[in-house]
Parts: sequence; C-alpha cells; structure tokens
Amino acid sequence: MRMTEIPPKSTITIRAVKKEISYELTATVAGVKNDKLYLKLIRHKGQVINFESKNVTLLAFYVKDGIEPLGWSGLTIKREKLGNSEYHAVTCHKKSVHINRRGARRVFIEHPCTITLKSMDAALEGIITDVSFTGIGFSTDKDINESDFLPVIIRFEDELVGNISVTTAIMRRVNVGEGRFGFGANIPKPSESWMLFVNRIYREYPEEPAEPPV
Repeated sequence: MRMTEIPPKSTITIRAVKKEISYELTATVAGVKNDKLYLKLIRHKGQVINFESKNVTLLAFYVKDGIEPLGWSGLTIKREKLGNSEYHAVTCHKKSVHINRRGARRVFIEHPCTITLKSMDAALEGIITDVSFTGIGFSTDKDINESDFLPVIIRFEDELVGNISVTTAIMRRVNVGEGRFGFGANIPKPSESWMLFVNRIYREYPEEPAEPPV
C-alpha cells in the first residue's frame, strides 16, 4: 500500500528517530495531491514541528481497516502551503510493510476500567495494566473462565479522548498475585478512540526522555 492511498481523515502515527531517541506524534490526513500525502499541521506544545532537522529518521504507521498495522520508511515531511492553508506534506516512494503485532511497544500503566463478559449481566471492576496499538493487559479480583475469553468488552474513560470501549479476545492468563487475576488480550479491530488513547500514552511515556525536533 502506498501512503497516498490512506483515506482522508485517517489517523496515522509519525515516529521521529534521532540516534537512540524516538518520539511519536499523531497526525490527521487532510488529502492527497501531486503524489504527496497532506497532513494537518502537527504541533507540540502549540509549536509546529519541523521534520527537516538533520540526522532524523522518519517512520509512519497506519492501521488499515482497523486490523492491519502497516509501516513506511524513507519518507520526508516538509511544511507546504496549499491554497490558503498550510500542511505537512509527506513524500514517500516506498510501499508499506506489515508490522508484527507482537512487536508493538507496550506501556505499563494503571487505569481503572470495567470488564463485561457474555455470561455476566453486571460488569467487573478492573485495572488496565499495559497497552499497545493491538493489545491490552488488565487485572480483576475475579477469575474469568475460558468460555468467557471471547468476546470481552473493556470500557474506561480518558480525560482527553473521552469514553472508550474495546472488544478484546483474551489470549493468556498472567500471574499477578495478591488476590488478583491478570489477563493479556488482543484487540482485533482497534477503534480510532483506542488508537488516539495509545498514541497519547506513547507520548506521555516515550522510550527515552525526548522532545521532538522543532
């Protein structure tokens, strides 16, 4: 898939890498023209990002149809004016590569949630323990039978994104201890709200303390 095939209004992730430091930013596709993908201006703390800094490698990620993570390398991003508006224009001549779901970076957090099972009328109270684009870890004080592993609906609220609901398939039990039961689950069809939430978490907890090139 070419980057210019990404539909307008889609959310993508731009990763800027300099030496051992990387920083991820969310971008919204505005449209395509002249073999370039135009993004709404990407800002950090109110300042428009300059992606033309030296020795910075740029990568892009997009989840096609909500289930297929794709990635691109070898791209350039320049600030351009189109009509009366300014955009970040992405040029990339490479086709996408498939991203290994198991390789998605996990971030460990503690966030309250509710867990709904098909065999129970009342939701369980739980804690989200880790997140990635295509997976989630959570714990609860009640065990979950294997007959309830699919589907499991997890709902929670984020102060910036709002109410989020994800449908998951539990893949494994995790040893938590202290009277709690832990589980790891896949998210077959990540919603846009989930992707926005994970992007926010990635920015809040970067792999290395970093600021994007500005």
